[in-house]
Amino acid sequence: QGVAATVSPLPIDPLASTVASALYRGRSCLLVLLDSIVDPNNLGAIVRSAHCAGADALIIPKDRAARATPAVSKASAGAIEHMRLCRVTNLASTILWLKAQEIWVAGLAMQADRTVFETDLKGRLALVVGSEEKGLRPLIRRHCDYLISIPLCGRVDSLNASAATAVVLYEAFRQRHPVG
Repeated sequence: QGVAATVSPLPIDPLASTVASALYRGRSCLLVLLDSIVDPNNLGAIVRSAHCAGADALIIPKDRAARATPAVSKASAGAIEHMRLCRVTNLASTILWLKAQEIWVAGLAMQADRTVFETDLKGRLALVVGSEEKGLRPLIRRHCDYLISIPLCGRVDSLNASAATAVVLYEAFRQRHPVG
């Protein structure tokens, strides 16, 4: 489009200070953890939904995951510039650390004991979203406090990872910001 710019890399925030900052503000934190999301368009769409729904941070594993690239920035419509990103070496250890901080960890899964609409999403919450093909890895699934699903009808058995994340984030938003 005839415009060029030199920009610095996106800042990656330390997990501990990001969580401490969210908890210090005196409200329930909402974190989104991504388990092997590799598609840049999905990552961008998740970033945009997370930002718009008021999530405090996105936690991305160092390996087996899409990185913040220009394609992700474009797919996020610029939301990546306003979202705190944390990169962690081990997602399972991170989940255990979050649980030690008294943050509930909910995994998004097709087979779950409760639906998103039956689940209280108002407190300190970390939502874990699995990969586009396989969902949550078994170890990550086991570390979650509980699993939640999205009820579906029709002949397709699942939503895209970014669409599913948006549904759950906006149910959390609805519960956290009641109207009237």
